[in-house]
Amino acid sequence: MSEFKMHMARKIYNLLTSVRAASEETLNYVLSWHYFRRLRLPYFERKSLHMRNRAILKNRLRLCKRLQHMLKGVTESLKRQKLCCFTLLLFSRYTCR
Repeated sequence: MSEFKMHMARKIYNLLTSVRAASEETLNYVLSWHYFRRLRLPYFERKSLHMRNRAILKNRLRLCKRLQHMLKGVTESLKRQKLCCFTLLLFSRYTCR
């Protein structure tokens, strides 16, 4: 009977060690992808900031073009008034808060 118990104890021990090795291997794989992602984050952050700045610039140019078109046939006093309102709108909208 003791040989049977020793045999079963060895099998259980071997099973537990193989399960632990497999779980450690899986954990190492997951952690390696986690760290690779952490290494890529600053690159994507810079890229998204660059894309945001480009979109803001594109929008400002579009607004300036629209104002230029609006000011073609307007008198000087109205031009100054519209330009003042436009610059307030343009630069207050995109400032960092």
